[in-house]
Amino acid sequence: MHPFTFLLPLLSAGALAHGVEPRPEPGPDPSVVDAAELGATIAPKLVVDVDNGVARLAEGEPVTYTLTVGNDSPARYDDVVVSQALPRGVRLTTAEGSHTVEPGQVTWLVALAPGERRVLTVTGRVGDGGEHLVATACVAPGPGRPLSACDSDDDAFRPLPAHAGWAPVATAVLTGIVVTGSVWLLRLRSRLNDAPKGGKARRWRLI
Repeated sequence: MHPFTFLLPLLSAGALAHGVEPRPEPGPDPSVVDAAELGATIAPKLVVDVDNGVARLAEGEPVTYTLTVGNDSPARYDDVVVSQALPRGVRLTTAEGSHTVEPGQVTWLVALAPGERRVLTVTGRVGDGGEHLVATACVAPGPGRPLSACDSDDDAFRPLPAHAGWAPVATAVLTGIVVTGSVWLLRLRSRLNDAPKGGKARRWRLI
């Protein structure tokens, strides 16, 4: 033991008696907030919005959903989970950024600094979805963490008319009739021009 170790309690007591407070130990910087510690006491202020810009979708149309996710807390989150559930009947075609795909759902893992906003997009094609097409997006501060916020986009569904499937067939048939008639008229005109002037007419066939 150091020979002066026993004097430390006496010196501290003497300093307090004369109104001199001992210097406190340096602590952590209060301006730096750890997300894990913050999440234990304060709910993360993560927000999400989803919209496709329309109110009605028709069968066979392409549709793009725009997700805006933001961090309104003073902490940084490095593993924010953003998920987009597609409406029943909408088939996924493309999704922005690094993502994973499960049946009917797209998921991203992103980092968000305090006050940051991030935009993600999902594109699909509308099938038979019933009366309404509801897409829901949610955000959580990390894998396995409780959801912080969710938002939905609800659109009316407009199915194709019962006769809509015949439209391409009818168009093709009418086009064929018009082309055939035009060719026949051109042949008739050519034959008439080639007919001899006066005398006995030649025999010829149009087709």
